[in-house]
Amino acid sequence: MRYPTILALACAITVSSTAARAEEPAAVLDRDGRLYQLQSGTYGELFTDGTLAAATAPVLALDIHDPDGTEHRLLVAGTEDSAREMAGQLVLEETSQTLYVVWERLPAKGAEEVLAVGLEGQEWSDPVTLTAEAEITATPQLRVTRDSFLVDDGKGGAKEVVRTALHLLWAEQSEGGEAVIYAPVILEDGVNRSPAPRVVLNDFGTGGSAPEVLPEGLGSSPTLVRGSDDHSVVAGFVDVSTGRQLTIELRMMPYALGGLAREVERYILDEGSLAQTPSGFESLAGGVGGMIIETGSRLFGTDGLDRTYVSSRLSMIDVPRSEGGEEVAPHMVRVYVTSDRPAPTVGAGVEASLLVSGDGERGVVCWENGSSMLYRETEGSGWTSVRTLPMGAGLDRDKAEELLRQRLQAH
Repeated sequence: MRYPTILALACAITVSSTAARAEEPAAVLDRDGRLYQLQSGTYGELFTDGTLAAATAPVLALDIHDPDGTEHRLLVAGTEDSAREMAGQLVLEETSQTLYVVWERLPAKGAEEVLAVGLEGQEWSDPVTLTAEAEITATPQLRVTRDSFLVDDGKGGAKEVVRTALHLLWAEQSEGGEAVIYAPVILEDGVNRSPAPRVVLNDFGTGGSAPEVLPEGLGSSPTLVRGSDDHSVVAGFVDVSTGRQLTIELRMMPYALGGLAREVERYILDEGSLAQTPSGFESLAGGVGGMIIETGSRLFGTDGLDRTYVSSRLSMIDVPRSEGGEEVAPHMVRVYVTSDRPAPTVGAGVEASLLVSGDGERGVVCWENGSSMLYRETEGSGWTSVRTLPMGAGLDRDKAEELLRQRLQAH
């Protein structure tokens, strides 16, 4: 459920103070010097003496190279069946050093799926499976945020719950072209207890005018990057139906905000009869407003953000949560459209990439042209003219994109 009114107002009052090219590598290095590499192939090719799957089954395998030079290989949990596994990527969550694998799966029958699974030590978590509603047109991407919250321990005290949010992003074919899908999967102490909502990010466009000519060569170009702090991620994409480029910050809110939503609902239900008279309505509004301001100031007044939020660009998504079979206060994801502008013209027949900054304020569209990388940066409400970055002498497309990515994060 989205909350664009009362809850968005609470935040607005108090917080002011490719076909996409995969950005994530198929190899990562943890802080202990352990190298992880993702492999794909049939089970028989990757595990010549294995017995966990049919020899012809397409699977993913994880090669682990320890600092002492020893090596071993693990079958990625969830890939042992006959479905075709595609586009695997690795993401390392720095705090816990948990390694996550995200990939796309095409079953023999039924819809395509997006899967994610975590490896902590030598143990795999239960795979998370999300079903696509149409053909997946852009590689699934993953970013991870982590925090904690307190719940009643049933003994008159409180216990801490570690909350890990798996932010998943991909694109699907739709009647209007492509739809960019966001799904927040919430793990509590490593266990998935909440059904992940499926959110079409195109719906958050602010309704600005389309460019005179819809851009070619971009597609939806979805990208997902780490946000300005440990609690947020930023999604960037092109809405191919409108020709506009959107950048959206997605922030996990303190769990107490879900409690605030429930308290407001309960207050309105308990005191709703007051609204039948002018003075009663004023009293009801004052009570609700006081709860919002008091709790909002406590939650957001010291988060270090200096952005002034525009309420029309701000909304909330809730992720349902239950305890003991009973629905309780939900987890909340704040959605803020940091940029909504006409997409730039890049020309036909090119494979363009969209890069965005961690604060969502800046972006670059780049594409290869012979021996050069051409690019345009955001400028005001539009884009700069085309700029040229020469390639060659060890500077290929991937390295050129990394230079542009570093430039975005440095400003």
